[in-house]
Amino acid sequence: MILADRNDLGGISMVYNEQIKGPAIFIYDGYEGGVGLAKETFKNIKRVIEYGVDVLFSCDCENGCPSCIQSPKCGSGNKPLDKKAAKRVLSYINNAFSNQRPVKMEKEESFIIKKSRSLPYFGVFDIETQYSAQEVGGWHRAQFMRLSYAVVYDSYEDKYFHFLEKDIESLFEKLQKFELVVGFNIINFDYKVLKGYKNLEFDKLSTLDILLEIYKKLNFRVSLNNLAKATLKVSKKGDGLDALRWWREGNIKKLGEYCEEDVRITKELFLFGWKNGYLLFSNKDKKLVKVYVDW
Repeated sequence: MILADRNDLGGISMVYNEQIKGPAIFIYDGYEGGVGLAKETFKNIKRVIEYGVDVLFSCDCENGCPSCIQSPKCGSGNKPLDKKAAKRVLSYINNAFSNQRPVKMEKEESFIIKKSRSLPYFGVFDIETQYSAQEVGGWHRAQFMRLSYAVVYDSYEDKYFHFLEKDIESLFEKLQKFELVVGFNIINFDYKVLKGYKNLEFDKLSTLDILLEIYKKLNFRVSLNNLAKATLKVSKKGDGLDALRWWREGNIKKLGEYCEEDVRITKELFLFGWKNGYLLFSNKDKKLVKVYVDW
C-alpha cells in the first residue's frame, strides 16, 4: 500500500500499435522522469488485473460509472464508453495471465461470432436529390428536395438496382420486399425525401440506420467516409454537392456510379459489423477507435 494520486499514473490505449503489431495499452508514470510506479505496476500486473476484475464485475451500474470505468482525466471525455466491452477485454487479459481464475460472464455478454447467425433478406439503399436543403428552406423540408437518383442492393439477387424519379413506385415496391432495409442516415433523410411522393409508412419498415446506430453508441455523428476509410480502407469519390452538380449537368452516368458506390460502402460496413461486432473510425486526434455494434 502506497500513497498516490490518480494523476501519478497515466495510460493510453490503441487499436493498433506499429511496434507490437497489434492492440496495446501503455501505462506510464505521470510525473516527469518517473517515480517507479509504472515499474512496480508491471511487476505486479497479475494482482492489478485481478483487482480490476473485482472492481468492474462487482459494480452494479449498467453502462459504466465513476466507480468502475469512467475517469475524470480521460482525454476523450469517456467517449466511447462501453462496460460490456470493458468486461470482455479485461476477462480476456485476466484469463491469459491465469487459467486458475476464469471470469464468469452473463450469457448475453459472452462473445458471439456474428457469422454463425444467418443474415436476413436485406436491401441497402441510398438516394440523391434534385435540390439542396438550402434551396428548399432547410433540412426539415426534405420532402421538397425531390429524388434525382436511387440505388438499392438486393442481397438475394446480389445485384444493384437503379431508379430515377419516374421509377418511384418501383422503388417503393422494392423497399417493401426486404426483411431489413439498411442505409446511412436514411431515417432522417432518405425516408423524409420519399415522403414527398407518397405517405408510405416508413416506420413500419424494419430499418437499420448505421449513422443512428453509431450515434447511439458515441453520442456524436461519424461520417460514412470516416467509417469507410478506417474500417474498409476505402474512400468515397465525391459528396452530396458533387451529386447535385452532376444532376444539373445531366451527367446521369456519373451520378449513378456515385450513388451505387455509397450503397456498396454501406453494404460492406453492414456486413463487417454483422460478422465482427464492431466498426472503426478515426477520432479528432487521427487515432483509430473501435465502436461495438450489435445489429
